[in-house]
Amino acid sequence: MNALFPNSTVRRFTEADIPWGLEIAKERYPNRDVSLGVQYVRWSMGNANSIVLRGAVAFGVASISMKYGFEKRARLDILAAKAGNSAVIEALQIVRAMVRWAALQGAQGYFRIDADTGVDFGPLARRLGGHEVDAKRYPRYDIPLDGGRL
Repeated sequence: MNALFPNSTVRRFTEADIPWGLEIAKERYPNRDVSLGVQYVRWSMGNANSIVLRGAVAFGVASISMKYGFEKRARLDILAAKAGNSAVIEALQIVRAMVRWAALQGAQGYFRIDADTGVDFGPLARRLGGHEVDAKRYPRYDIPLDGGRL
């Protein structure tokens, strides 16, 4: 059994998935030029400090960066899903896999999740044991990397 994706249809995103992912992003964010994100997704697929995942109706990107030059910190970069009831479940599975991945990579503290698109990830973050943190512009949540509700 794969430790990142137990009991789910989530898998790693591939080059062949890019047109599919772009269509979802265009649908969900019609006022943004999401085509500019294609190069970032490609770069992330080849970067050891990033992971790009997909399911049947959702995809996402997460990354790890260094804080203070020595602490690994993880965050959600992109999450997009087709409209529909199963999208919420699959988005949850994708973020759960990302949090597991971050912990396995040695990230410390929390997996940060927020959005400047008007999406409030509160219900998803709380489902994974996360809590809201002080944010000036839009809701921000931290999900513990200690395995909480994963």
